[in-house]
Amino acid sequence: MSKTVRLPDDVYDRVEAHQREGESLAETIDRLAGGRSLRELVGILTDEEAAEMREHLDDLDSQTREDLDETAARFTSN
Repeated sequence: MSKTVRLPDDVYDRVEAHQREGESLAETIDRLAGGRSLRELVGILTDEEAAEMREHLDDLDSQTREDLDETAARFTSN
């Protein structure tokens, strides 16, 4: 499904200035708008699933920090 959108000339000109070769106006607008929004994910996880995911990400972050500290220590000890 498509929609017709009216744009003031100055807005159209600014969008068109960002248009890449071979890109449609709709593709340019989609690219400039950043594609899909994270807001579309609201409510997709239960509170329990979200808490579990946060915990897992925190564990990964801690492990990454430890790995980076170990690597930095090897470089500074030489």
